[in-house]
Amino acid sequence: MKKYSFFNSRHLKQIYVEDLKDGIGLLTVLNSKNPILTDENNNLIQLSNIHDVIIHVEFKADTKILKEGKKKPAVI
Repeated sequence: MKKYSFFNSRHLKQIYVEDLKDGIGLLTVLNSKNPILTDENNNLIQLSNIHDVIIHVEFKADTKILKEGKKKPAVI
């Protein structure tokens, strides 16, 4: 089982992953019944009653325009 390091406070858990594959794996783990994670002090922590989940994603990517949008006239 992969270990995910996270900041552990009484109510708020912040988990950091560095690539998309690990993020997908983490969501799978969190979706399981009573997942076990490793905190910042290498303690094994079992989670239960997970609620109020907020997912924040930041990424860098190269982009290209596939279809150019048409500008619409402003409505006044």
